[in-house]
Amino acid sequence: MRYFKLTLLFVFISACSFGQSLEWEILNFGVPFGFQKDKKGDVVWDQDKGPAIGTEIRYNYSGKRLSSGIHLSFTGWNRRSSRYDYDLSEHQNPFIFLFVTDYNFLEINPKIILPFAGMGIGYATVRSRPLTAIGENENVKLNFACSPRMGVELFKRIRFTTEYQYLGKGNSFFNVKLGFVIGS
Repeated sequence: MRYFKLTLLFVFISACSFGQSLEWEILNFGVPFGFQKDKKGDVVWDQDKGPAIGTEIRYNYSGKRLSSGIHLSFTGWNRRSSRYDYDLSEHQNPFIFLFVTDYNFLEINPKIILPFAGMGIGYATVRSRPLTAIGENENVKLNFACSPRMGVELFKRIRFTTEYQYLGKGNSFFNVKLGFVIGS
């Protein structure tokens, strides 16, 4: 809890220091979805998708179209696993940490609608555990993470983002997010 308070204090001091250059997407909610091939080679959708929840802090360079920052998110879903000899689903929870950079298309009208495209690079800790096997331990992997994304920011307060979260083989998914922004 102490680290959370220190982080909030840092964000507040940074926002006051940089004025309108710092932008904090306080909370974003997403709906992850993905698909994979089963043992027969058929493409199947992941089961029982949970919400993706995250936050992001970005610095908008004055007079430039770029913004850079840090993205943190957490999600969960059930998916079929190829780690077992039998058809078994497992629950996965990735925690994702990314350094992100967005290119803002300022030609339209940046005060009302601001389209952007960007990329995030970092790492993800993916916890997975079987749903039905008793006595199986959870598996934790640290993976390279890469996330190309694009979206639109409306009125500098609401941000719609679509992204592909590559977290290594068998852990990747698409995500559609809605975020709420303060600062700008």
